[in-house]
Amino acid sequence: NLQMGFGAFSNPLCFTMPQPGAPSFHYFRVASVNQKDIELKAWVDQSVGVTEIIFERKDTNGVFQVLGNATVNANLAVYLDEDVDTQWGPWTYRCSYLDSCGNPGSYANENTTIFVSGTADQYNMINSLTWSPYTQFDGGIQNYQAFRNAYGTWELVPFQIMPNGTYQLQDDVSALRNNGEVCYQIMALENLNQFGFTDSSFSNELCLKYEPLMFVPNAFTPDGLNPIFLPVVQNVDPEKYTFSIIDRWGQVVFETNDPAQGWDGIIQTSGLPATNDVFQYRIELIINKTDALVKQGYVTLIR
Repeated sequence: NLQMGFGAFSNPLCFTMPQPGAPSFHYFRVASVNQKDIELKAWVDQSVGVTEIIFERKDTNGVFQVLGNATVNANLAVYLDEDVDTQWGPWTYRCSYLDSCGNPGSYANENTTIFVSGTADQYNMINSLTWSPYTQFDGGIQNYQAFRNAYGTWELVPFQIMPNGTYQLQDDVSALRNNGEVCYQIMALENLNQFGFTDSSFSNELCLKYEPLMFVPNAFTPDGLNPIFLPVVQNVDPEKYTFSIIDRWGQVVFETNDPAQGWDGIIQTSGLPATNDVFQYRIELIINKTDALVKQGYVTLIR
């Protein structure tokens, strides 16, 4: 009798909730250096309700730490690791997925970035590079390509293409104009993989520095085989350049701010040819806004 404070219960009814299915594919496509960051891409079957990918990076103690999540769009998730020092060494990553219930799924393959290092031969101007292999492409490595930046702009095409299994090269830059450093990146190119696409992974940027060099003749012949007295400046792109010629009385007979302009033996103020004599030269370069490089000496004019 419910009026007397009694209660009544129905028969039990149980529901069986379907569990989210595992994706038919889950592939960590690539880890690639993008300037000072590292770009990560995962490829996962979104049709079973996968919504996000969790990316992790192995720290310097060898322990994986969660970086963050990336939303899956059209089976692709992209994450940019902006809190990383690409010059430290190769970094290893892994990723897992979140199913439609928000539960973490299994891990895909790991990926480790390419790390390039090298040395510069200051005398012969030959650069030696070595790099770590890239191993996690589903399609395997088609080749490695080396890109170079010698004067502030990256070359659009690789200056050298090497077969898989090659992890070093030498580059003679003695005839290459540069502003004090030559920079490199190595790219690994994938063969066509089982998913129907190819990826590429770039290494860190390696910059090898060269000391400024100035070559100055000690004599010239305005009416002969060496008519122009022109210092040659290498491995530097000066923000300010001054080249002066001073006679024995301390008068400036020639001066220019153009590194490509030399002295032809004509006195600037009068337009008359200078006579046989020994003149003082002074070259001053300003680099890095405040650093001054000065070279001075003597040159003999012979007519």
